[in-house]
Amino acid sequence: MADDVTQKRKPELLDPILDLAINNGVIDAQQAAELKEEHERSGKPVRNLIVDMGFLGEEELLSLLAGYMGCELVDLTTTEIPPHVRSAVPAAVARMYNVVPIAVQPGSVTLATSGLVDPLATDELMFVLARDITFVLSREVDVQNRVNEYYGDDSATVADMLSNLESVIEKDESLGLGETVDEKAIAEQAGAAPVVRFVNLVLYQAVKDRASDIHFEPFEKEFRIRYRIDGALYEMQPPPRRLALPIISRVKVLANLNIAERRMPQDGRIAISVAGHQVDLRVSCLPTQFGESVVLRVLDRNTVSLDVQNLGFPEDVLDMIMLDIEKPNGIIIV
Repeated sequence: MADDVTQKRKPELLDPILDLAINNGVIDAQQAAELKEEHERSGKPVRNLIVDMGFLGEEELLSLLAGYMGCELVDLTTTEIPPHVRSAVPAAVARMYNVVPIAVQPGSVTLATSGLVDPLATDELMFVLARDITFVLSREVDVQNRVNEYYGDDSATVADMLSNLESVIEKDESLGLGETVDEKAIAEQAGAAPVVRFVNLVLYQAVKDRASDIHFEPFEKEFRIRYRIDGALYEMQPPPRRLALPIISRVKVLANLNIAERRMPQDGRIAISVAGHQVDLRVSCLPTQFGESVVLRVLDRNTVSLDVQNLGFPEDVLDMIMLDIEKPNGIIIV
């Protein structure tokens, strides 16, 4: 995941796949309302619900998406992908964006994916891979299987990315130099490809491990990044201290915060797509003695049930809660 996060700074009011299904007569307004209600209740992706609720089969949905995107359908189970093609996309990028390279030409690469691709994600992929990109569509399970087959266990990804960062720092003396306050210089550092890939790796790893918080904490001689999982904080292998400012600035760019302001607290949010599903991040920046400390609260709707009936209350307690919810005011102490 070391690579980029499909970022949506301004989430759309209507899911693009739901919008596409309505416009193509797959579902009517009432069915769309039912589907949206189920999506909000369960947190399941809209594309999965369209299939699960019987509106379309998976192949039909893929054909609809391919027609909208103007791209081909490719069966990955019968497609041979040589090693030199696989190596065109780093493992972290493949996992983050859920893509598989199937062809490489001078200056371009063809990627198989399983759903609609956000324009911002396309731009980030072109930037990170330094190539033009053509997409084809394949079944979601086939894309995931190929990613797992070709790129293996992702447990070493963080160490690999940090090793890459160290080598880049040695070659690029300007990256992470000093606590510069020049906004242009900060923006250039925050947009450097290794920094972009590393931040997205951190976000991917947090979602994969079902972390509730991500903490970026600068100290005098080190820079810590920690995840909160089931109430306990776990520290990942720390990046070089000199990269604290570029990394934190990258997070602030994603959250649409002022990267030049480092003396006042700031709050923002990031909406991203990680390996094909939506995640909301609430961002809080707080000045400290050694730089800004940043905390991200993670809400992955695919792993969090928002239905009160799934919280495990006894039936009599649940009935009491539902009655109390209807009251115009009051408080429930748990």
